[in-house]
Amino acid sequence: MTESTTSDARSRPTRTEILSIVVACGCLAVAVLFQPPSGLSRSGLIALGIFGFGLVLWQSEAVPHVVTSLLVVGFLYAFGTVSTFEAAATGFASTLFFFFFALLVLGHAISKVGLDARVARRLLASASTPRASFRQTSRYVLALSFLMPSALARMVAFTPIIEEVADIYDLDADHPFRTSSFLLLGQLNPIASMSLMTGGGLPIIGAQLIQTSGYTINWITWALYMIPPAVFIYVVGVISLEWLHPIASDSGRRTTDGDGRAGTDKDGRPETDGDGAVDDPEPITRDQWAVGLVMGATLLSWAASPFLGIPTVLPAIVAVGVLSLPAVGVLDVEDMTEVSWGVLFLIGGMFSLIDVLEATGAFEWLVAVGSAVIPFGAFAPATIVIVLLALVLGIRLLFPSGSACLIVVVPILVTFARTYDLNGLFLSLSAVVVAGSTVLVPLHVPPALLAFNRGHVDTREVFALGVVTILAAIVAIAGAWLVYWPLVEAVL
Repeated sequence: MTESTTSDARSRPTRTEILSIVVACGCLAVAVLFQPPSGLSRSGLIALGIFGFGLVLWQSEAVPHVVTSLLVVGFLYAFGTVSTFEAAATGFASTLFFFFFALLVLGHAISKVGLDARVARRLLASASTPRASFRQTSRYVLALSFLMPSALARMVAFTPIIEEVADIYDLDADHPFRTSSFLLLGQLNPIASMSLMTGGGLPIIGAQLIQTSGYTINWITWALYMIPPAVFIYVVGVISLEWLHPIASDSGRRTTDGDGRAGTDKDGRPETDGDGAVDDPEPITRDQWAVGLVMGATLLSWAASPFLGIPTVLPAIVAVGVLSLPAVGVLDVEDMTEVSWGVLFLIGGMFSLIDVLEATGAFEWLVAVGSAVIPFGAFAPATIVIVLLALVLGIRLLFPSGSACLIVVVPILVTFARTYDLNGLFLSLSAVVVAGSTVLVPLHVPPALLAFNRGHVDTREVFALGVVTILAAIVAIAGAWLVYWPLVEAVL
């Protein structure tokens, strides 16, 4: 009886879920039942209705992402927006779908063998004070953003080490060292990921959208364009953390940890293993060697791909294949189930929608409507850019995912760029910077949400740092657009 009652309670939908489903179905019903407005085709209206249907369900998670994506593709075909089912499912045949899958598997392999935690532990050398430890953490998180493709994986790797350092120094739960460190991992850590095209979902999706819009960008050119803005925002964020949550240079120390872990020496410094690193006695394993060598070769392949003509997706796929070989044995069938299939299907469904929206002229119609509401034609080019990026910022606040925001806004921005003779590549890169730097609530990025759910930070602290990163992003975009990006473009 109790089990049945519990099961019924768990299966009972919430008001939010019911409302989301009603709104989603309403979007679809309006598109199907009403005549299209002037300038928009019947197929374009239905595609927009399906887009609204999918967006509401993806955002609310009233049903699993996989189910929503299946419904979106099915409706695109069923309501006649495309002539074949294959045309409705083009997103699942895209390079991004398989590239993202391969990166998710590689990230899982790094975590599975414990390579992420080992690297983090070895890099986080001992220091005489918590303030020095925080500064070391900030440097190493930035350095690892070029080696470990997942910000969430880096956070998971560094969290126990931050806790260990705090325990060594006998710091309270609300000590500025803890607050600053977890804000660093939760908010600034994902910003560092924008530096590389393979740095996570946001840059991967941003690069794919830019490529499908007709602009040429690869692993090297992305790094040239994005490393300076991303590093600038990251550094400003780190400096602001030291100002918002100052860590005293003489914060508490202890001479013993009381639990058998690394203690402190006579000067109050954490004991080390002789090379300056926090004690890590376990020797490197065979699997860690295998993953490390394969990831190193993959990074080199990505760097060389523009010169050798190798597709960016190929090194990642080969890396997964090598780690799955019986002689290597790092990955097996069970590891494939650990991949976030919901995210993958969301990407496939979203890109399928984008292809149909472009084919039916829906994006051009949205730009025409936007131009009728806001007189873009009367604005100077710089003003148009400012208004468009302000709209991107506003849209980003509504999305729990920067990647999902980019999927919506980049095709529209590219259409605006072509309509008003703007630099579409610079505009798209600016949108990536805005989407990646806007974190005003924990929900905006998974690492920040994880830090919040574990009680390491609160909403006020996340908001304060988010304002700083947005302001830094504005400065970074202005400097990049006016000075740096034109230089890169001239060289390339």
